[in-house]
Amino acid sequence: MVAPSRSPLGRDRSGALAHSRGGCGLVNPRCRPQALGLTLVELLGVLALLGALLAGGLPAWASWQARRLVTAAAGEFESELQRARLHALATGEAVHLAFRTAGGRTCQLLHTGRSGRCRCEAAPGDPGAAPQVHCEEGARLLRLVVWPLPGGLQVQSNAGSLAFEPLHGTVTPTATVRIAGPQGTALAQVINVMGRVRRCVPLGAVPWPGLPPC
Repeated sequence: MVAPSRSPLGRDRSGALAHSRGGCGLVNPRCRPQALGLTLVELLGVLALLGALLAGGLPAWASWQARRLVTAAAGEFESELQRARLHALATGEAVHLAFRTAGGRTCQLLHTGRSGRCRCEAAPGDPGAAPQVHCEEGARLLRLVVWPLPGGLQVQSNAGSLAFEPLHGTVTPTATVRIAGPQGTALAQVINVMGRVRRCVPLGAVPWPGLPPC
């Protein structure tokens, strides 16, 4: 076996040849280890950008979530109006949708019979229990909804009771029901004599995209 020849400077000629052809010599920069990852300045810049995005996105998301909750509650209330009207037309008996306060809560009562024949009372000795409903003779409770709903949703009506007439399904009196949620979000439902609903944004509530002010 023949040993590789060396140059007068003591370097391996085969190594120099490899370097000249692009191989990994002692001074070839392409063979040096490359730095990976981000520098501290780049990392701080990324964190600042993420912080700005979160600061702008979180309030918008919270507002959207509040509108979603109020919209769902408003849709359920409008379904309740239709149930009351259809029940009156189908059975030939008057149906009432009443709002009663009991123990800091609001009872939304759907019942038959005369107006005021069903009442809502706080559970004795247990403030956290659901209110109790008592109906007089000739009245029957069809459905009970207790406000506030999950998410802090509240209801307010300018009429204590709505009567659904069994012959034509008309509603008296006409009324406005306000449903309020978090983030200053609120929706007003204006109910006409035929039980149809027009939505608008009540005074003092945050603007609602696509809805006019009341």
